[in-house]
Amino acid sequence: MEKFTNMIELAEKLNSGEISASDKNVEKAEAAIARMFKTESGREELAEIIRLSLEDSYNKFDISPRIFETKRFKLGDQPLFKTHKKGIRAYWTAPNSFVPMSRNYETEFTMSFEGLGVRPEASMSELQTGRLSSFASLITDARDAIETELYRKVYEVIGQTYNATAKGKDNYASTNALNKTTLDAAINKMRKKCGGAPTIIGDFDLCTQIEGFAGFSTSDALYTEIRDKGLLGLYRGCQILYLPEILDPVTQTSIVPTDKLFIVGKNVGYAATYGESKVYQDTDINDLSWNARIDREVGYVITKPEGLYCIEITS
Repeated sequence: MEKFTNMIELAEKLNSGEISASDKNVEKAEAAIARMFKTESGREELAEIIRLSLEDSYNKFDISPRIFETKRFKLGDQPLFKTHKKGIRAYWTAPNSFVPMSRNYETEFTMSFEGLGVRPEASMSELQTGRLSSFASLITDARDAIETELYRKVYEVIGQTYNATAKGKDNYASTNALNKTTLDAAINKMRKKCGGAPTIIGDFDLCTQIEGFAGFSTSDALYTEIRDKGLLGLYRGCQILYLPEILDPVTQTSIVPTDKLFIVGKNVGYAATYGESKVYQDTDINDLSWNARIDREVGYVITKPEGLYCIEITS
């Protein structure tokens, strides 16, 4: 495990420019890659290194833990969630007299899982010579692809909930332009429904409009989060999570809705992985390439749809 961890760290540092290709540790790693690539078991080890480097991408990324409670289910676990409707009530009675019985009704939610897989490839000649930069690109490209699809799925889940529960009801507002009055009303609604400060989520251009509202604040202490996690700042105690433009690799259209701002209350649902990720590897004699396939089962469930508010910009 330590060998795998060191290889991942070196690959990431080389890819980010923290170390150069002439670093002695890079030379050692490249010799190890070339040696491992010669055998089937060695190629399986290289695929395992990629799998390990992707684990955090499946279980945690910038937006998911800020919306959902995250869980990991083992094989055989039953992904069942219960919410409670407070049906029990108390009664005033004469001493030692009958008290009517009442129940606390439960609603159960199950989570269905989908497979999310990625299959990066590289030229065999690059790995036969142990080029760490090529191996680093395999890791980076695979991680980026997984995170893009996770972003897409989160917005798909939110969008489905919004269409089913919010539009035309109390948890929806339309406006020609984002304004403080509409946003404040949405925040107050989510505070009342869910308690605590909700999270404001939207695309970059929409979220930055909040900077002009009284009640917006940021500070140097937030710089790291702004840089690393897309946190714009705070508005009335609510974190503002903006996303840069993320384009669909096929259609080149934005994955993030540019006309909708979501205000998400606390504990609206769950994001989870099931079992362990699986890894496979293969060489292709036709184009002299090597590829690694990594699969994981991922699921989402909204248990409190009333904790989601949508502001739609109609102009």
